[in-house]
Amino acid sequence: MNKFTTYIKIGVLDALEMRFQLLYWLYVNMAPIIMMTYLWSHLYAQKGEIGGYSLNMMVTYYLVTRLINRIISTYAEERIAKDIKEGRLNQYITRPIDYMTYKFGERLGIRAVNLIIVIPIYMILMLILREYLIFNFDSITIIFLSINFFLSLILFFFLAFMIGMMAFFMVETHALNGLKDQVINLMSGYLFPLTLLPEKLQEIFSYLPFTYFYNFPMEVYFQRLTTIQIYQGLGIQCVWIIVFYLIAQLIWQQGTKNYEGIGI
Repeated sequence: MNKFTTYIKIGVLDALEMRFQLLYWLYVNMAPIIMMTYLWSHLYAQKGEIGGYSLNMMVTYYLVTRLINRIISTYAEERIAKDIKEGRLNQYITRPIDYMTYKFGERLGIRAVNLIIVIPIYMILMLILREYLIFNFDSITIIFLSINFFLSLILFFFLAFMIGMMAFFMVETHALNGLKDQVINLMSGYLFPLTLLPEKLQEIFSYLPFTYFYNFPMEVYFQRLTTIQIYQGLGIQCVWIIVFYLIAQLIWQQGTKNYEGIGI
């Protein structure tokens, strides 16, 4: 536990060094939220609901999913790929450090600093857009969402870890990073609620891990799911965590053999 705490502290220090970059990205995220709010308000002027969502639900969905993104997204793949390509992985392999645990702890530290900066900004956004928002903070919903966020954080990390480790076998991983982002944006509900898609696609996506990043927690937030459906969703997340972990371990084992073999 002492080691893991140290890993988190390293992530905190790393994030503090990038605080100005973080503020820039927050500005980039804030502007579209306000713009999309007024866009949706014009679209809803002619319709009461779209895909089962009212205007207030849609604006709330768009804002909260951006906040969820700041909580669960780890984006560790580029750092991992750079460690491999630049030979920095040696310092972890030759020491009693579990690289996966180290990177996860580092990401938690970065997320912690991220949230300290993000939450006040989103509170300001909520004040600006309060007439469009739906607030639901009952204790049961918060508990379910907290569990979902933690599981999503692990899933997101494992996905990033696997893609980063493809640097063992590929010269560049940028294309994989871009593909991952596109898949998540489409299948997770980050761009729009999945209820706007055909029911067959919604059913298929419900068995994949991506929908549990954004669409599922928003369905929980709006209390559109039964307790059984929520437990089923959290159970599917747990299954995918096990699957991703096993795949990550397999890639790590094969990759480190290849890494040592080429003598970096």
